[in-house]
Amino acid sequence: MFAPLLLAASILIGDAEDLSLTARAEAQRKVEQARYAFVIGNTQPLDELYPRSVFEARVAREAAEEEVLKRVFGMVVTPALLAEEFARIEKTTRAPDQWEAIKKALGHDRRLIEETFCRPPLVQRALRARFAFDRSIHAQPHQ
Repeated sequence: MFAPLLLAASILIGDAEDLSLTARAEAQRKVEQARYAFVIGNTQPLDELYPRSVFEARVAREAAEEEVLKRVFGMVVTPALLAEEFARIEKTTRAPDQWEAIKKALGHDRRLIEETFCRPPLVQRALRARFAFDRSIHAQPHQ
């Protein structure tokens, strides 16, 4: 069912990184598993609550959002931006135990953490900011 989404996402991601969509979905599952350990009263196994298709769909949506950021607003997520996002999270997290659990779940692999955990919020923030202040998008309502 989600294979077409993953195919579309793989086309959208292009050569920005060489991390496969399957690897991204699996990494996001590991992140959610690490977070889920902190949920009070968690009685159901994570895989019952969130099947693999949830993570595959999330990866596809994130790839589409990043493509919009690139195509419409001309912004490309660079390794430097990812490093800044990692540093921002590292400095400002209000849940250091969860942040450490997430890093551990991803094997303390800085690149994997940046690609699968730091990239999505960076892209979403950039998209919201550029959309909110884009004069061509909002010109007609302001006339």
